[in-house]
Amino acid sequence: MIRILEEGKASGEISPNVAVEHVLAFIQLYMNQYETILEMAQHSGDLNGFLEGMVHLFFYGICGKP
Repeated sequence: MIRILEEGKASGEISPNVAVEHVLAFIQLYMNQYETILEMAQHSGDLNGFLEGMVHLFFYGICGKP
């Protein structure tokens, strides 16, 4: 995972302002709450849309892709 993140930074796909440790911590947050997130997705009425929104937030944040 670290290698992939470092390659992403080197290629410009991942911002140089984001440390690998930050991404790993963010992933850990998601992993620690996966049951809650899945429950929220199931109750949303649009499972796929909810999960797509979560993926967007992970990769682009709330501002979208620059």
